[in-house]
Amino acid sequence: MNGDGAGNLQALGVADSSTGVHGSGTSDTASEQQLVLLQLQFKIAEAETEKQRLMLKSQRLRARNGAESNESHDSVALGGRSEEDRRLKFASLLKGVLAPMPNQEALAPMWFEDVETTLESYEVPSEWWAGLVLPQLSERARGLLCRLTAKERKGYVKLKSSILEGLRLSAAEYKRLLAGSKKREREYWDQFAMRLENYFDYYVQSSKVGTFEELKQLVVADRLKECLSPEARAHVICKTQESFLLPSGVARLAERFEEGEKCKAAQKKANVEEWQKKVKTA
Repeated sequence: MNGDGAGNLQALGVADSSTGVHGSGTSDTASEQQLVLLQLQFKIAEAETEKQRLMLKSQRLRARNGAESNESHDSVALGGRSEEDRRLKFASLLKGVLAPMPNQEALAPMWFEDVETTLESYEVPSEWWAGLVLPQLSERARGLLCRLTAKERKGYVKLKSSILEGLRLSAAEYKRLLAGSKKREREYWDQFAMRLENYFDYYVQSSKVGTFEELKQLVVADRLKECLSPEARAHVICKTQESFLLPSGVARLAERFEEGEKCKAAQKKANVEEWQKKVKTA
C-alpha cells in the first residue's frame, strides 16, 4: 500500500476515533438530561402529594373552624333571637356540616367524636345537641332509641351511651378492625393512619385499659389467645367479663379446658373399650 493510502487510513482512523469520543459524550449528556428530567418529575410529584395533603387538612378543619369567619355576625344575629329561633338558626347552619351516621357500626364512636367537635366549634348549647344529632342517625341507631322515653331522648349523653351500648362493639371487634383494615381506594394515607389510631384507641378504651402495665398485659393476653385452639379460645372468650383477662387468667382457663378435654377423651375411650368388651362377650 502506498504512502497516500496509509495516510488516508490513518486519517480515517483518527476520524473514527474522534467520532467515537464525540458519540460517547453525546450519550452521557443525554443520560444526564434524562436523570435531571426524572428528578424534576419526582419533585413535581412530591409537590402534588403535599398539595393534596394540605387540601385534606383544610377539609378536615373546615367543619371545626367554619364558624370562626362568621362568629361575630352569627353572635349578633343569634343574640337577639328567641330560643326557638336560635335553635332553628343553628340547625340551618349545621345542615350541610354534620355528616350522616355511617352504617358501619364500628365507625359509630368516631362519628360521635366528629359531631361533638363540630358542635363545640359552633358553640351550640349542649341541651340542643340531641335534637340536632337525631336526624343524622342511621336506621339501626334510631331503632335502639325506642326504649328511651321522650325526655331521655333529649339528653345527648344518654342518647349516645344508649346507641353505643346497643351496638355492643366489643374490644375483639376493634382489634379485628385494627388488624384487618386495609387502605381504601379513595382514602389518603394520613386518613388511613388516623383511622387505625382511632381503632386502637377504641380497642384500648373498650378493654378498660388505663396504664402502660395494663396495656402490656392486654397485648400478652391477646397473643396467648391467638395461640390457643379454636375451641379453647372460644372457651376463654366466653369466660371473659367486661374487662380483659390477665395473661395468668387466660393461661389458667386454657389449662382447665385442656384438662377437661383430656378427661372427656379418656372417658370416651373407656366407654368405647367397655362397649367393645360387651360386644365380644355377647
